[in-house]
Amino acid sequence: MNKKVKVSLSSYQDTESGVEEFRVSAPGTYSLINDRHFIKYEEKTDDDAINKVLLKFDNNFLEMTKSGEVRSTLTFTEGENTEGYYKTPYGTFLIETDTKKLDVRIGKKNIFVNLEYGLYIDGEFVADCKMYIEILF
Repeated sequence: MNKKVKVSLSSYQDTESGVEEFRVSAPGTYSLINDRHFIKYEEKTDDDAINKVLLKFDNNFLEMTKSGEVRSTLTFTEGENTEGYYKTPYGTFLIETDTKKLDVRIGKKNIFVNLEYGLYIDGEFVADCKMYIEILF
């Protein structure tokens, strides 16, 4: 069963050159399958292209998959380093996430995800990141 939801995502990357912020607010759909939550929505890029986003998560795991102009899969498990990829028109990069915190809170009218992680691209540290996701039913 799919439910219509509103997805709000705020992402912060603390790099050597300062803090970069990215925000998305979009309608989406929600499904619960075998105790795992699935959220689908679309985000617009800076050049007005559309990426489809799938969030798949439970209390201990989050996977974010994007398809479109940019293709990527990032996986987060608290206390673990995981590898993924980031494919752009300019090439494909190996992404590693060192997940420091993954807190999922499920309420009657919303789900809130608090994520903190270190981001590495091709083995080099890039940023300390924070991501806040709220799904409103």
